[in-house]
Amino acid sequence: MKRKFANVPISGTPVGAIKENLIWSQGRPLPAERLIYEAIEIYQKQIDSRGLGHAYREYGDFLLSNAVSKSEKYYRENGFRDKSVTFENRFAKSKEYFTKALENYQAAEMQLRKSEKFDELTNLYFNMGWSYYRLGDRKNSCEYYDKSLVAYNENIQRNPSAKPQVNGSATSAIVSNKKRAGYDGGIADKEMSDTQKIELEKLGGGDCSESAPKVSAEIYFLRGKTLVAMNEYKGAMQCLMRAQEEENDTQLYRDTCFQIATMYELGWGVDKDMEKSKAWLKKAGL
Repeated sequence: MKRKFANVPISGTPVGAIKENLIWSQGRPLPAERLIYEAIEIYQKQIDSRGLGHAYREYGDFLLSNAVSKSEKYYRENGFRDKSVTFENRFAKSKEYFTKALENYQAAEMQLRKSEKFDELTNLYFNMGWSYYRLGDRKNSCEYYDKSLVAYNENIQRNPSAKPQVNGSATSAIVSNKKRAGYDGGIADKEMSDTQKIELEKLGGGDCSESAPKVSAEIYFLRGKTLVAMNEYKGAMQCLMRAQEEENDTQLYRDTCFQIATMYELGWGVDKDMEKSKAWLKKAGL
């Protein structure tokens, strides 16, 4: 599957297109695995979070590929470069690689937002959406595809000459992947909504007003995150504001400020305001 977007290949690594061609088009997993592992080693030495995220994601995709399935005899006899991976556990192991990819993407996201590199953020968010999809997390997958589109539009606004490297519009690429993740406004949304309502009930409900019983900053934060997932943005903002009021110079405070900054950036429950988003990012330490 070819995934190019916003002036940079979605794979992101220097030889990403070659690896994807080897896996998906030519069905040659052995040289693809070698290239991916070489990329992992290079990015580890360079302490490059974004590159490492791409390489881990690529190895997760590699483990799930038909090319590996068709090479069953070889891998049963010789194993993988990651010696903890077997032909039997490769699907479970792929999840570990997508999780590691997201950890590195999240580390890279902060620096990219601080430097306002919206072209690279477009790429990063798209890959985060894909990684969450591979992990079966439809809610976060949809959220990061939305972020990818916001970053893309911001990049086009600032750089009108930038051209997307996709077949069709950037919007259609995002929508296509969101539908793949189950966000078609149908059964998937209802299933998630029911689950989130149960989560919210466990947190004591979603009322974060001054008249409601006071709870800890962590509960306010978790309520806010759950309400965001339910598209209840005004209620979410109220909970997040209460959370940051209860904390000061802690990781929870910074995480809350980062979420508020995201909501101003995307216009969720508030008027879109990049200046306010930057102000909250500064409070988050970015």
